[in-house]
Amino acid sequence: MVSKKSSKKVYTNLPTRVIPSHYSLLFEPDFKTFTYKGEATIEIDVPKATKLITLHAKELTIHDASLVQQSRSFPAKI
Repeated sequence: MVSKKSSKKVYTNLPTRVIPSHYSLLFEPDFKTFTYKGEATIEIDVPKATKLITLHAKELTIHDASLVQQSRSFPAKI
């Protein structure tokens, strides 16, 4: 018996331990190449301790990410 993998897209929900509360987005479109550059700042609430924060980033190239808590900044693993 031969089985084929489904070509159906699979979407998963993000963990519920990290709750976004505000997004600040800045986009700079390039209409010649149909691409864009941008920045995103996401304010989150973390009601329970967690070791991992997961974000959807399909078809995005992320150059830099960090987690800021009060005045302390922590580099994120991309």
